[in-house]
Amino acid sequence: MNQGKNKKIIDCKKNICINNNNCCNEFNVGRFFLGMAIILIGSGFLLNNLGFVDFSFNFWKLWPLFIIFIGLSIFDKKSFFGNIVGALALLISIFFVLVAIFVPISGNLRNQNIDKIIPIAVPIMEETKSAKIDIVSGVGQLNLSDTSESGMLVSGILSSNFMQINPVTSLGGSVQKVSLEEVGKTVNSSMSNELTLNLNQEVPMDIILHGSFFNMNIDLSNILANNVDISSGASSLSLKLGSRVDSSTVNINAGTGSADIFIPNGVGVFLKINSGLSTTTFTDFKKINDNTYESNNYANSNKKINLNINIGLSSLNINWYSEPIIISDENTEKIELFYYNKLEDKENSCGSEYVLPISRQIPATKTPIKDAINLLLSGQLTQSERNQGFVTEFPNDNFKLLDANYNYDNETLTLSFTEVPGFSNGGSCRVGIIENEIIKTAKQFGVKNIVLEPESIFQP
Repeated sequence: MNQGKNKKIIDCKKNICINNNNCCNEFNVGRFFLGMAIILIGSGFLLNNLGFVDFSFNFWKLWPLFIIFIGLSIFDKKSFFGNIVGALALLISIFFVLVAIFVPISGNLRNQNIDKIIPIAVPIMEETKSAKIDIVSGVGQLNLSDTSESGMLVSGILSSNFMQINPVTSLGGSVQKVSLEEVGKTVNSSMSNELTLNLNQEVPMDIILHGSFFNMNIDLSNILANNVDISSGASSLSLKLGSRVDSSTVNINAGTGSADIFIPNGVGVFLKINSGLSTTTFTDFKKINDNTYESNNYANSNKKINLNINIGLSSLNINWYSEPIIISDENTEKIELFYYNKLEDKENSCGSEYVLPISRQIPATKTPIKDAINLLLSGQLTQSERNQGFVTEFPNDNFKLLDANYNYDNETLTLSFTEVPGFSNGGSCRVGIIENEIIKTAKQFGVKNIVLEPESIFQP
């Protein structure tokens, strides 16, 4: 009998199971730990190769694990205390293996959720006459506009808790090339990043934006942008174009989401669109064929934009806006234009007290009243002024100021306008607002009495 028992013990030590002896099925903590460590490290390399994580570390950092493995291997597997200590050591060791694999993605474990502010500055090279700006990134929010900072081609900041931007610049002939590429990637659900860039106003440039931007707010109204190429899976795009170049081309390739494009009045637009939109209606455009449109003023405009859109958007809006007049001549004077503010008129009373002033600078002139009225009729409100509640019934291409005569004897100014059939339609509210806008704009020059002709225009 003793000989049989000894035989079973010897056979179990050789790891040979005889008659389903349970001693052969004892849990080996050391082997389990070593297997789990190998599986986790292998998984890290696999995820890295698939592009999901940025996994790289020196194996020598893990050399203490071999000491832990030896300690786990010699524990008494039949001891309750040994099993508890072994299990705790196993869990702690697996935790540190996970840290070694995933923490390098975001940097220091204690600081991975803290946004860092990274300045970006690319000065203009001495021989630069034009530029090519290439931005390749995957930031959550991209803000792009102009800068007045002297000597800088590109400036801005990156606010991120996991990413950095590496600006690289070079000069080819007279063209300065700037590449802004991200360094670092993550699968961290708490990622946070916002890139704000300002571009030089006086250097003609091509702008390329490639990446998975979630929200893009791009204002190129004051930038000499010859060509703009946007390729992104952006869920939201706001693009404001300007008229500082005679001809420009804008290409947009984007995923699903929404896009709002703002174009200055007076610029001719050729629009070619390929999208998943069920309906496409664009104000002041005429349809050429199924996917091609022209603005009504395209043939006669001196400024032109070729707009190519290839997207699967759920919504696309093309909006016209009026550019403010910017005068650099030092010999100028400040005037006020009066427009109706609908936000101030909460009761919709259309009272004259809600026709309020907006400041403008115009060249010093011998006919300030006439120049001010003409500027009023151009209806050029900035987006900021519209946001404040200012609205206008102008411009109307047929409604123009013909003459302004002042009678010194009775101190009366007579303003004569073209008679436009149907212009006074809309009731007394609309006509009263137009009349008050003209009268208040003229009265700032000290005029006591004002007569508007012909009277039929200002009759509801």
